[in-house]
Amino acid sequence: VYTAPDGTSFNVVLPNTNIENLNPSDVFAIVDARLRNLQDARHEGIDFSANYRRDTSFGSIEAGVSGNYRISYDISASPGVWTPIDLDTNADNAGPRLRYRANIGATWGDLYARASYTHTGGMNIVPSSEIFGQTEIDSFSTVDLYFRYDLGEMGLADDLSVSLNVNNVFDEEPPELRRNGSSGFANGSTVGRLFMVGVNANF
Repeated sequence: VYTAPDGTSFNVVLPNTNIENLNPSDVFAIVDARLRNLQDARHEGIDFSANYRRDTSFGSIEAGVSGNYRISYDISASPGVWTPIDLDTNADNAGPRLRYRANIGATWGDLYARASYTHTGGMNIVPSSEIFGQTEIDSFSTVDLYFRYDLGEMGLADDLSVSLNVNNVFDEEPPELRRNGSSGFANGSTVGRLFMVGVNANF
């Protein structure tokens, strides 16, 4: 029973209580405490990005890379008190230090093609009662392809184009994680090799 400042008393319904039979007129307030921010996080690292494009006799060529290298990661459960997390052992599920994505592409007339390489670095882990005989998680890298052909004006459509995406071309599987209660994978996710066909048009 909770007594409000004006002297009104009402019952507090605890979590997991069946509320289907509650009378709405008896409800003073509903408080959802499932989502709570219990910690602050502080990251330090290096973001990098570089892009290049050049016109050619047949169209153009391009290349680029962008990513992040993490230097430190601290968490705080109390104001002004920071606890450093060891990024070299994936403590507190901090994740890898290095992630980047590189791509090369070209246009040839009305055809555009691009290949992308996405890399997530590996990491060491500390064996425990929940992790069975494993001391590291491998890196995870995938290659994606994208093609687009511009058809121009066709019928009622302006700027009509068709496209093809091939994600995870080599059908790579995420690294294994032998942790009790986990999905069995870490450091990435994928549905395997995936083909997607698209049509884009303006009317």
